[in-house]
Amino acid sequence: MMMDPANRGPLDNPINEIQASKILGLLRDQTRRAHYIGDGFLVNHLCALALERIIRLQQDEQLVLPLKETFWAMSLAMYWLLDEDLLGKVRTALEFPESSEVDDQHLGAILRQVLYLIQNPLAPAEDSYKKLIESELEWLSAEYLCEGLALISFCIELVWQRDPGSHGWSKLIKQWSAVCLKEFRKPLEDLRPRLLLQTGLVFPESTPNEPKLSDSFLKPIHASLYKGWQQYLECQWSEMDETISDIVPRIQYDSPDFLPLCGLQRLNYSSKVQEDPSSVIGTRWQLKVSSGGTSAFRESRRTRFGQLLARVWRKGPKEARVSELVHGFRLGILDQIASLREWDAWAWNIATGQLAEASLAVAIKLPNQYLFAVNGLILAMRSSTLNIYDPIFKSRLSILDFAPVEERTRFVESVLQSRPVESFKTLRLLSSLSDSIPESLLPQVANWCVDYVNYSGNRLGSTVHPLSFWAKIIPYVQNPHVICRRLYPAVLKLANYPAVWQTDDEGMLTEFLTSAPMDLAIEVGEKMMRLDEQDERASSARWALMFNAVMRRSESTFTREFKHRLIATARTEDEKFLLPLLENPELTPDELDDSALHQWCKEQVRRQLEIVRNRTTGDSVRHGGDVSEFTVTRVKWTREDTQMLGQIIEAIDSALQIQCFELERFLYYCAGMVSVGPRDFVDIARPAILRWIDTPPECRDSFAPLNAKDRDAQDRVLSALAYVAAEMVLQENGKDHVDLAQWVIRNGFSCSPVAIANMMFLGAVLGARLTGITGISVMSTFQSLLVRAWQLPGVPAEENKVLSQVIRQIAVMADPKDPYNIYRAENVESSQLFFDSLSRIIPSFEKYPNPDVRAAAAQVLRCWKAQGSMPTELEKTLFQFQQDPRARVRFETRNAGG
Repeated sequence: MMMDPANRGPLDNPINEIQASKILGLLRDQTRRAHYIGDGFLVNHLCALALERIIRLQQDEQLVLPLKETFWAMSLAMYWLLDEDLLGKVRTALEFPESSEVDDQHLGAILRQVLYLIQNPLAPAEDSYKKLIESELEWLSAEYLCEGLALISFCIELVWQRDPGSHGWSKLIKQWSAVCLKEFRKPLEDLRPRLLLQTGLVFPESTPNEPKLSDSFLKPIHASLYKGWQQYLECQWSEMDETISDIVPRIQYDSPDFLPLCGLQRLNYSSKVQEDPSSVIGTRWQLKVSSGGTSAFRESRRTRFGQLLARVWRKGPKEARVSELVHGFRLGILDQIASLREWDAWAWNIATGQLAEASLAVAIKLPNQYLFAVNGLILAMRSSTLNIYDPIFKSRLSILDFAPVEERTRFVESVLQSRPVESFKTLRLLSSLSDSIPESLLPQVANWCVDYVNYSGNRLGSTVHPLSFWAKIIPYVQNPHVICRRLYPAVLKLANYPAVWQTDDEGMLTEFLTSAPMDLAIEVGEKMMRLDEQDERASSARWALMFNAVMRRSESTFTREFKHRLIATARTEDEKFLLPLLENPELTPDELDDSALHQWCKEQVRRQLEIVRNRTTGDSVRHGGDVSEFTVTRVKWTREDTQMLGQIIEAIDSALQIQCFELERFLYYCAGMVSVGPRDFVDIARPAILRWIDTPPECRDSFAPLNAKDRDAQDRVLSALAYVAAEMVLQENGKDHVDLAQWVIRNGFSCSPVAIANMMFLGAVLGARLTGITGISVMSTFQSLLVRAWQLPGVPAEENKVLSQVIRQIAVMADPKDPYNIYRAENVESSQLFFDSLSRIIPSFEKYPNPDVRAAAAQVLRCWKAQGSMPTELEKTLFQFQQDPRARVRFETRNAGG
């Protein structure tokens, strides 16, 4: 369709080559001025106008202008890129045939390589370098100083950003500066030392074999900014204070170096208050950003990037277009390069964090492209603006669980080269990887951990027990002595802190004392035992650590060294109960005399009951003795304890007088006594359990409103109720429990995630013992609960602890050593339904993000294999678990064949 001449604009009228050159010349002059003052918005607008006109001339009027006269629009458009549409215009303008001039052909080759590097942000730079090194620069002249210098320097920066450790970009500078005009030579020669210095700042893993440069070639202000950046990376906060104080008097508000100063100030974590407070600098920074120019453009680019990511997360990465994600990646790279030109450390941090988010979003969209995940996680570690506790970040880390060992090796090697300011994030990453770290790198990781523990500076984060993740590694390595020797200096230092004993939930100290060479284990144990610790909890934690190590070590030297000292320092009844195992290794826990523990346990429970019985409205919460469910099941309860069981049941019936956590505790006491006590306990508890099932206790204080926290406690009480009912069913094999089955069927679809595991446990034991349609129905409810746990709404897969707990519970029921194994079910149909449901869902866990879930599923298959009747179609799943990157998953498949 032809445009109406009356409606044509001044750029729409048919023109000849001379007229076109004049019009484009006017646009070029305005664009150059905008480029020099840093107005990226105006550059984008003018380049878009010029490119539209160039494309129209080429398409409609078949008028091809010399590329030397039009490349300014393409060069500056890519330099100041903001919208993806503008990149499309550059691409279209370069698709038309070039003129026959040799200079245009060389120029076109460089433009295409720059476009390629921008369009493909993760493509290797090697091929582009080979083509660029062969390019000629005869087309350069003083007439094209602005756009020419922008093009070739930007081209070198893109090649450097891809592979800063290679010599390619440096050779490119050397060759181009030797053949270009003197107006271009000095900027190019200055570019090389700047990039070499910045390689050490932002790419520590890239170490080119170049002589180490000083910062003497820099302008004094840039040398100071470089120095401050180095001090930030090394956490030298007091020195950074002095550097900032030195810079402040030398920079005016309207100086282009004002924003880099603000950025350095915002990165300073010193507690010292400067004469020029950061709040003042922050206010001036906002004014500077809103005043226009380069700062406003960079802020707009970040805003555009943030809007892009927000749209991606609103849709979900899997629904977003790859082009959106990749363009976000481009903007991050361009912002990184721009921040380095200005020595702005804060802007670099923001751009790096945004680039990390873009990379991780692409990793979700393309889960098999591990390069995006690896780069994103490394960038996230380097950026101070990205929160690594964010579930989105953790979900990207789980992608590496299935990455080839080469990718995980590259990732860990890069992580280990982190600087002090990144060390806490590095620790978090290593802790999350734990047993998926390639074994060949474990000695290096151990060395890093020793340095971390010995480092005394501010690591921008802290943890009481930084070595805890080794508990998931040491049991699985082929030669734990080597690892323990490397870790020894750090373990020896941490063993001196009682807080570490109490936070050793993962059992790292126990694993070290068990697996380390004898001399090292004895020295660490000696250091722990020599410390005079008065705190009862810390003392008990130390006693438990040493007891477990003594019981697990087969060497008599370690046992002789600490056995008598443990006997002499036993304080609690739990500890005294275990003493015979130290004195007589032939004893088993079932043969121990529990009379003292029995009396202590009864006394503590009696104290708790007394507190509840005497509580009046308005009383504050008071805790009784700390008796765990595990301790209750250690005790050999007798008929003489019938009265105590009755008192516990009475306390549960008067739930309005007790706190929710107390009700939950009493229910577990009841379950423990029923599981190990005489048959009379089952008869006493049965009516009460059925009554609670029919009318659950409200478990709410009469003087406190029911709030969200109380509702969570109510869910835990429901879980405990299902557990005590399951223990009763296990003790009453052969009894009719249709009423309990109906309760499970009614509540199975509506119970909270907290109660799913115990509700499934009750459903499974009922389904195995009930015949007919009731047994099948309750087992169907079990299936539904399993699916619910697998697909909990709003719960990221890598955070799904409920599913891990559920699968572990199933593994217990499938264990051939368990007396209530599901294979012994009276209802064959229910038993078959149980295993049919597992056959359908277990294979889906091969690539499940949560390694604990995979380990639990592997345990189920191992138990199933031991029964000798595992379906052949699950053999492949078992084989996949045997190849899993996580050592804990592979460990669970032991003795499962293959």
